Amino acid sequence: MEHFIGHGDHWDAFGVNSEQIAEIIQKTIQNGSVLREYVYKFPESNEATFPLIYPENNSVQVCSLHLSNSKEQSVMLKSIFPFFGGYKNSVVIHGKYSWGNDLEGEIEVMAEGITDGRENISFFSPFFIQNFEDIDTGVKVDVYLAGLAYSIEPVLDIQFKMDSGRYYEMELENFLAENPTKSKDDFPYVLCNTDGLVALFSTNYYSEFQYRGKILELNYEYFENKKFAKVKICILRDYGDDKLFIYIYILEEKFNDYIPKIGDNIQGVVWLLGYTKK
Repeated sequence: MEHFIGHGDHWDAFGVNSEQIAEIIQKTIQNGSVLREYVYKFPESNEATFPLIYPENNSVQVCSLHLSNSKEQSVMLKSIFPFFGGYKNSVVIHGKYSWGNDLEGEIEVMAEGITDGRENISFFSPFFIQNFEDIDTGVKVDVYLAGLAYSIEPVLDIQFKMDSGRYYEMELENFLAENPTKSKDDFPYVLCNTDGLVALFSTNYYSEFQYRGKILELNYEYFENKKFAKVKICILRDYGDDKLFIYIYILEEKFNDYIPKIGDNIQGVVWLLGYTKK
């Protein structure tokens, strides 16, 4: 996988083209609010960084990152990207990657207690130096996870038989414990279906995944005249226990004639971001 440094695809999924970026920048700088908990002064330096968020008190927003120099009395725009309210999860840090501007980066995490070799989950960190500079790998933190969907589509359920593997062995063990006079021959398979199946598969880039899950919650949020579905899904399960959740935001234009409903199984491609709160 590669670290893709930039936000072009994210703006496309947000419904903003290259000609509209300048207007978004202007609105954010003129009307944005400073996220004071993420203001950071670089040690032994005249420089500090601060984020602006626009609009205030909304789940769908734009965030811009700025670098100020008190000696030169200057402020420079360093980055701007879509930003979303996330779902709180407890995770363990497994890796960190700085984008090189000392402001943004990517983090790799896994749910606490999972040590079976599964691939880590990575996400974009908009407040990299504020959130994670002083946090070592192996440390447990609370992270708010959100995703911006590039696509969404409903998934049809499939029913099938499973006669081997970890899940079959677990169900066989339960069957024999409940039926001590029975044997494995009395439990040739377990009947499975894909309703509620949870999956998160890597793409070519960190922080971007193919996702699959069931819509557990559904609300609608707006950014100016843009309408987004905000859906809650599980993205990680361990032996039937739901471990990690995210809010995924999908621009209405990406629905492609599909109308999301609670209980639907959906899939698509999503960009993940995450942050901590003080």
